[in-house]
Amino acid sequence: MKGEEIMNTLRLNPLPTPTWNWLHCNDTNVTVPAGLSEVEVQEVLPAEAETAKVAAADVPAVETSAGPAFDKYLAETGLSAEEVKIADKVLASQAVNKKIAFNANAEAGRAVYRVGKGASLTIAHFFTAKDFDLAGEEGANPKARKFVSYDTRIIADEEAEVVLVDVIDMPGDVTFVDNIGGSAAKSANVKVIQVLLNGGNVLTGTALGLDGDKATVQIDTGYVVKNQENLDINYVIRHRGKYTDTKIAANGVLRDQATKTFRDTIDFIRGCKASTGDEREDVLLMNPGIVNKSVPLILCAEEDVEGTHGASIGKISDEELFYFESRGISEEDVQELMAKSRIDAVVGRIPDEAVRTELMQKLHPEEF
Repeated sequence: MKGEEIMNTLRLNPLPTPTWNWLHCNDTNVTVPAGLSEVEVQEVLPAEAETAKVAAADVPAVETSAGPAFDKYLAETGLSAEEVKIADKVLASQAVNKKIAFNANAEAGRAVYRVGKGASLTIAHFFTAKDFDLAGEEGANPKARKFVSYDTRIIADEEAEVVLVDVIDMPGDVTFVDNIGGSAAKSANVKVIQVLLNGGNVLTGTALGLDGDKATVQIDTGYVVKNQENLDINYVIRHRGKYTDTKIAANGVLRDQATKTFRDTIDFIRGCKASTGDEREDVLLMNPGIVNKSVPLILCAEEDVEGTHGASIGKISDEELFYFESRGISEEDVQELMAKSRIDAVVGRIPDEAVRTELMQKLHPEEF
């Protein structure tokens, strides 16, 4: 890729209803390359899955967390997607297990999951990046941040059960856009579990339309942001069906000079009567140089709904630190213990035993 081909800056992870610009919470700016090459993926698929290659023009046009500017960009790059389909009433015998290790700048991947009526599927994405540089790119700034991304679309039919597990473990010199979107039909249940272990500049989130009556979504997020890393999360749930329900829970630890922005929006659209939504975040701040932004938002155009939100932001008290240190546990060890406990709690909610065990082995190799 030539230096002059580096594209413009896009506004990603947009808040559905902008707030005051001086708060710098409405979106985030990301410079993207002109073209994207397809990342190589190591995957294990259930025997029941049907797969196909889908052209960029045929990727489902659903709302995604990164927003319309990024969707337009992906369409213009012409990047195709792998479609994985589970037929009606089929309960997949094992999870889709993908290891996505980015090996070069401007690599990206796309996946579409179609889960039929009454069917079930668990999806596990393990994201990382190998050591690569920009030295071979004409005109490239050697200190420039590398760019990689993955686009996931979930189409859950009536009474479908879908679980998506995202594990992000990226090096500090990479910008990673983890773009997720989808729709849930009548009585479909979608669960998203996201675990952020490392990442220099990570944009992630989920946008989901609860389009059918009694559709539900549950999102559990655990994150540790440290050093000078930046984490930008954007959840947008649109309630269109009646009796729909959203539950969003995020637990994280910020350390050193880390920066984190958490946007979570529940949008009760007119006609979604008797729907409910709850969004919660619990943040533990470890050091004074941290920047934390939490933007819980409920939009309401329907009267007969119930929505609640809240954020708990705190730090370890001096008394607690003294208690630990008096027992020979240093402040640094306390930070590690707190971070691991929050991640472990989220991992423990992964319903698929094989995926849960694999992640625990990654987090605690000394125990296996």
